[in-house]
Amino acid sequence: PLPQLFQSSLAECAPVLTHLRSAKQALAAAMLLQLSHLLLGQPLATLSYWERQRLTLLTLGLRLHQPTILILADPAAGLNYSDTAALLAFLQQLCLQGHTVVVHEHNQAFTQATVAVPVR
Repeated sequence: PLPQLFQSSLAECAPVLTHLRSAKQALAAAMLLQLSHLLLGQPLATLSYWERQRLTLLTLGLRLHQPTILILADPAAGLNYSDTAALLAFLQQLCLQGHTVVVHEHNQAFTQATVAVPVR
């Protein structure tokens, strides 16, 4: 039933929604950004600042259909190691999809893990 679906986490909804191509892509990105614990109908006001930031990146990533240049300022600021690794994996996935990501970052864990990719 639909009301139950909106009280389920993204991880719990995955088996129900994976037959929809767009939902499958969104769920994969949400898992990569460690947002699978969020409820499908969860109000934005209940999300932490970092959850909202990752949700913004997720929606931006899903809207990119042509190669795009993304310029981000300190996207890993305040994130713990696990969240920083998830963010880096997501940004690398965007690069693999043909997008260019330019990051200005002060987080040493992020900058040490970042790999420069030559521009073609």
